[in-house]
Amino acid sequence: MKTESKDCRDSITVVVPVRNRAGIVCRTLDSIAEQTYRPVRLIVVDNGSTDSTLDVITDWASRHRDKDFMVSVLSEPRPGACRARNKGLDAVETEWTMFFDSDDLMAPGHIARAMSEADSDVDVVGWDYVLKTKNGKQKLRRFYQRDFIYNNLFHSMFGTVRYMARTSLFRRAGGWLDDAAMFDDAELGMRLLALNPCIRYAGPEITLTILESESSIMTARSGRLQSMHIALDAMQRTMPADTRHWVDLMRILMALTWARHDAASGDYVRRIIDDTSGLRRHLWRFFAFYTRHGGRGVAHIYSLLRYLGF
Repeated sequence: MKTESKDCRDSITVVVPVRNRAGIVCRTLDSIAEQTYRPVRLIVVDNGSTDSTLDVITDWASRHRDKDFMVSVLSEPRPGACRARNKGLDAVETEWTMFFDSDDLMAPGHIARAMSEADSDVDVVGWDYVLKTKNGKQKLRRFYQRDFIYNNLFHSMFGTVRYMARTSLFRRAGGWLDDAAMFDDAELGMRLLALNPCIRYAGPEITLTILESESSIMTARSGRLQSMHIALDAMQRTMPADTRHWVDLMRILMALTWARHDAASGDYVRRIIDDTSGLRRHLWRFFAFYTRHGGRGVAHIYSLLRYLGF
């Protein structure tokens, strides 16, 4: 049974960037077409695919367009998911926008559930999801309802598919950072948070499944130390001054995570620690040692210690 919106202004656009996913993208698009909520607009942006993706999504769109399920296919030849998402955002005409990835799945009631929380005083609606890993395990990921800045940085609270927001809010924030290849979702989240939006949690029901895959148009596979700086530097400029050192801890953790693939990681971490003063330098050094030797959960440990002034 379809759930109709009371007013067309309450309708929503789902923006999906896609690159070289000819074999799997229809599974994602089908999950959007099967939504009980109407009307829905869908914008699929081909990001310079070199396989048959553009033909596949164009054919799919021609077979699924309806008066209350409007589908547009756009092309963004410049590489990068952020550019593709901005191309889609420019074309949105509805009050609400939801970004979605080309290899994830939404249950039939996902959009209806989200829109049921879209009151006039709400700017962002967020939800939990299940991550299905490549080895078949399932991990529940919660949408944090407090410490938004901290949890966005360390726990991806504003991960691309974890929320929807008013289209006007996305545009006021400036959209996606074109050149970012990593942490682009958290970076946009920081700019959204800087606008002091009213955020609502949609509840514990799980209607979203993220499928872990080997490839993504969002994540750089090489030169990651360099790639992460674009978004992390931008985040540091946006965050309140007394929280900016959190980004340095994130840099350390990421560099050590990639250490076996990047010989420059050790020197990079040492430079960050040497540039840090006071007790925090010793704490960063401890976290680096702890992480280098297999320790986990630094973000949770630091969430407690930061209240002591570190």
